[in-house]
Amino acid sequence: MAYFFAGPVEKKNNIIGDFGITIYFGKNKKIIDHLTICYQITKEVFSHAEAGMKLSDITKRCTRICGDNNLINTIESSTDPTGTNIGHTVPSTERGWTSEENEIFKNGPWGKVCKQISNRRIFLNESEQAILTKGMGITIEPRPRNKNDATIPMVSFHTIGLFYENGKKEQLTNFDDIFELVGMDYMLK
Repeated sequence: MAYFFAGPVEKKNNIIGDFGITIYFGKNKKIIDHLTICYQITKEVFSHAEAGMKLSDITKRCTRICGDNNLINTIESSTDPTGTNIGHTVPSTERGWTSEENEIFKNGPWGKVCKQISNRRIFLNESEQAILTKGMGITIEPRPRNKNDATIPMVSFHTIGLFYENGKKEQLTNFDDIFELVGMDYMLK
């Protein structure tokens, strides 16, 4: 089993593109079933999310779905005020970068740029009252683990949900080719 993550920054508009995927080369049915349900949860959370919803309501839906499947999401985040979440906004999609922030992107050291991006995220946690608006992007990245079986590893499928101005929405994954390549065809069903 391996987890791969990429967090590129598109430098023309200073927009992040976080993605992560858990891959598994084994044949343990319990782990395969866990991978499958965790990916389905990520897709179901996106399917449920709509512009106009509170970020906390999206998170509560994820918590409910996890509970219905004997799972919990207890990922900790040192930058989230509540300590645990299922994702965050894509900075600058909720409001543009200020001229001062753009100047940091242009001239600042990379560490300062990264801190600026990190500080602008609004987290999808159970208390966040911010509203998902048209034009916004969010990451959907729960990391469920089994409540009663510690032998089943935590897994994550870190995706981006885009909510366009015209009301359409799209979940960015591009995982299918990777699933096929590593023999995880069961994830394509």
